[in-house]
Amino acid sequence: MKNVKNVALYVIITILLIVTYLTLLQITSLIPSSAIKDNVIKSSETLQSQGEKAFYDLKYKTECIFTFTDALMINTAYSIDNKNPFESFMLARKNYIPGQTKIVYGDSKRKFRSKRKLQKC
Repeated sequence: MKNVKNVALYVIITILLIVTYLTLLQITSLIPSSAIKDNVIKSSETLQSQGEKAFYDLKYKTECIFTFTDALMINTAYSIDNKNPFESFMLARKNYIPGQTKIVYGDSKRKFRSKRKLQKC
């Protein structure tokens, strides 16, 4: 009987966490792109100057960070359509301009993968 209560508790907690995450994603999707435009420009300039990899000296070791994912996340955050927040964060479109982009092409044939293999740091 105790195991059934524990399983039920875990299921309830999991459902509550999923609902919480979806709610927070929807709330953050309401932020208009114009509010983050200046920071997106500064971030893209920094990422472009750093290149594909950035190195940070942590005193005890040098850390190598690949910036490709950072650029994707910034692009996705800027491309969110705050008029349709739920659909927008679920689709996670990149290079999408609300009101201007008419056709969104998916990567159905997986053409848009990186053709270069990244070297290890």
